[in-house]
Amino acid sequence: MSYVSGSKTYDYGIHAARPDVPPSLSSSSLPRPINSQVQIVSLSSASGTQQASGLITFQIPTGPSAGYLKNNSLYLKARVRLNNAAALTANAYFALNSKSGSAIVNRLTVSIGGVQISQVNNYQYLHEILLVHTTSRNYYTNDSAILQYTGDATAFPNGTGAGAAFVDIVIPLICPLWNANKSVPLFLIDSPVKVDIDLNSVANAFRTTAAADFTNYTVENAQLVYEQLQVDADFVNEVKMAMMQGSLYQLNLNDFLTLTTSSASSLNYQIGASLSSVRGIVYTQVKNAPAVNADTVLFKNGQTNCRVYMDGRQLNNFNLDNDAQIFCEMQRCFGIMFDSNITTATNKADYLALDFAAGVSSNKVSDQMAMTGTKVQNINLNLDSTGGANNTYIVVLHDKVLTIDGMGKCQLVQ
Repeated sequence: MSYVSGSKTYDYGIHAARPDVPPSLSSSSLPRPINSQVQIVSLSSASGTQQASGLITFQIPTGPSAGYLKNNSLYLKARVRLNNAAALTANAYFALNSKSGSAIVNRLTVSIGGVQISQVNNYQYLHEILLVHTTSRNYYTNDSAILQYTGDATAFPNGTGAGAAFVDIVIPLICPLWNANKSVPLFLIDSPVKVDIDLNSVANAFRTTAAADFTNYTVENAQLVYEQLQVDADFVNEVKMAMMQGSLYQLNLNDFLTLTTSSASSLNYQIGASLSSVRGIVYTQVKNAPAVNADTVLFKNGQTNCRVYMDGRQLNNFNLDNDAQIFCEMQRCFGIMFDSNITTATNKADYLALDFAAGVSSNKVSDQMAMTGTKVQNINLNLDSTGGANNTYIVVLHDKVLTIDGMGKCQLVQ
């Protein structure tokens, strides 16, 4: 039985009735890559040493000789130094429960030729959620601890003298442009890829019981490190020729729209999204106003229910008031529900009090396709909790397509 939709025919015959050779019993058909060369590039910041609340800027070169920026290969390397004028009188460490070096980042903005590709506000909260809930306990306690001092309450030890309180960190920056499943064709783009990293205040970035020990910090020798892939000139010319004939080069991106609002016992928050593909809404509540001697954490805040509406349609027709279900639905948002490889790095008590994240999914299918979320104009988040003098941090997970035309201009479809 089959039916025709447009010009494509879908065959629903019983394929299992037809024998075929199992792939493991046949000769390999895997091709090899085209001729190419790879180089690991270290790009220095254009803004030099920066202090708290400063701005670190990078310009990733593009143009005919720039090749590809290999996907999932980019990170930020830097030295973070406290400005203590005398020996520290208590241990100091990075903020939030994970105590990770990413706490120094307040905002990450990536743009090309005036087109903003992605912007993550309050970056430290998004990083905290993803690190705790979408990696694994082994990565959290081992890899991330080495890279950015995760879990280390003695990153800047008590007694460290003036000028000597520093650490070298590596931060795997979260941006859909280079975290996608495709490499970025820099050779097709006519403007540099601009990366702006706004730094956090001291109160947002660090914790210590001795608040007077330091009042500032610096980020020194900041560098972006990534793999640059140079491909065969014939392939480059072939791609460019196709684009000059009207073809568009396309990259599918999974992005984050990040928002913050004051908590309330009955929060009714409206988001004018106007997005073609929303995969879900993730949220948490941020406890305590930032202070270097107070622990800012992500917590449940007595949540009794959550309802998400998209253009007036309620996504979840049940009360989201059970801890186990809240956790399960958060995992559904990230597509990792019941995944035994990607596991949370926290325990139940800490999940509710220190590492909380919840959410409601609106993803339509789990297949490897573009724009799998729900088209929506307006999103309404109704959240019942204790409220108080806290903030609610909201992440809209959504899809978009970056297109590059024959003139090297970039546009977003979202």
